[in-house]
Formats: sequence, C-alpha cells, structure tokens
Amino acid sequence: MQRSASNENVCPAWLPRAFAAAGGAAVALGAFGAHTLKDMRSAEHLETWKTATLYLLVHAALGLCLCLISRNAQDASEKKPSIPTLGLKLLFSGAVTFAGSLYSLVLLQLGLLGAVAPVGGLMMISGWAVLAARLKI
Repeated sequence: MQRSASNENVCPAWLPRAFAAAGGAAVALGAFGAHTLKDMRSAEHLETWKTATLYLLVHAALGLCLCLISRNAQDASEKKPSIPTLGLKLLFSGAVTFAGSLYSLVLLQLGLLGAVAPVGGLMMISGWAVLAARLKI
C-alpha cells in the first residue's frame, strides 16, 4: 500500500506520548544513577549512565517538540512545516535502544550489552539524516 505524502508527515498520536514518557524516564533514571548507584558502581559506569541519560533526555525533548509542531501544523491554514514521521520514529527507537543498552550494561555489568549501543546510535544518526533531508519548514 502506498502512503500519501500527508500521512508520512503526520506524527501519530502515540509518538508524542512515547517521547514524553522517555523524557520522564530519563529524569527518573538520572536521579537513580546520581543518588542510588553512586556508591555501587565505578566512576566509568556512572559516566556511562550519565551519557545514556543525556542522549535519552535530549532526543525525548527534541522528538516531543517536533511531534507537537507537526500535529499543530495540521490545523494551521498558512505555511505548514513538514516533519517526516520516519525521522521521528528513528530518533525515538534509537534513543531508547542506545540508552536502554547502556543502562542495562551498568545495571547488569555485562560488557556484551555495550555492543547494542552502536545500533541505537546508528538509528539516531539515521533519524537526524532523515530530518535533514526531508524537513520542510
């Protein structure tokens, strides 16, 4: 089935909620790392935790803002921004994969889990690339 141009640039209703939940999770997990894990893990592990939290929070905030802009543009009669849903989905799934693998690495202390982080990183990079190529404001 071929997708219409209008559908591919309309943020689905679940995505802003998912970005908002990811942002809330980032704040909670950041606090958990700063207060609970500080005496339980090495400085290197805590730095990894901070990196996961930073990337999750930044991408959650960006994604939520772009989703809201996209959804509000549907009602505007003048110039409408076009924000590709594929880019938003890649940013979300990449941030969750990247941060989730790093959180798991620190909590479970299994170095193998660090190998998943680059997959999430590539998804985030792909999301940014799709936005760069297809974003119309």
